Amino acid sequence: MAPPRFDRHPWVPDSGRKKMWKLPKQYSHFAFGAIQAAVTCAVASAIASMQFVAEGTFISHWLRAYFFSWIAMLPVVVIVAPFIRWLANRITN
Repeated sequence: MAPPRFDRHPWVPDSGRKKMWKLPKQYSHFAFGAIQAAVTCAVASAIASMQFVAEGTFISHWLRAYFFSWIAMLPVVVIVAPFIRWLANRITN
């Protein structure tokens, strides 16, 4: 009997596609920072762009604000994340 496969769901047929490329574990904090910055900037720029809904230009303003805020926040998040993790560990059990 063949060992079970854990790389895909049993009810999804194998399409023959290659597996998704992954970053090594040592870079997980960079991936975390990029994803966290992306989500935070998406929400914040959407809230800041709400005034453009009535004009019908929300999407263009939101995308521009999202792009510039993500570019600005990514280095901040990646640099500050280790300190935040250290601080969170210090103030919790």
